[in-house]
Amino acid sequence: MRETRAAKIVPHVNDALFLATGIWLVLILNMPWATQPWLLAKFAGLAGYIGFGMVAFRFGRSDAIRLIAFVAAVASFAFVVGAALTKSPLSWMAWF
Repeated sequence: MRETRAAKIVPHVNDALFLATGIWLVLILNMPWATQPWLLAKFAGLAGYIGFGMVAFRFGRSDAIRLIAFVAAVASFAFVVGAALTKSPLSWMAWF
């Protein structure tokens, strides 16, 4: 499955859309992004998501490493969503 054309293209499109929507948010809200800790945390989580996804789907040498990277990518995505919803760099922990 990983060798199909769509499997090679879709992750790049997905990551580009995530990054583009983050930049678009900064632009339409006219935010000074460097002074917004939650937004910096969101971009850091996005970088982690992309990095873990690359290990999970391309660079992982064993199934165990790929599984750990996949779980970490899902956790990074959840962190990004939490940071966006709570407007806090603590992400979901801000609610507790």
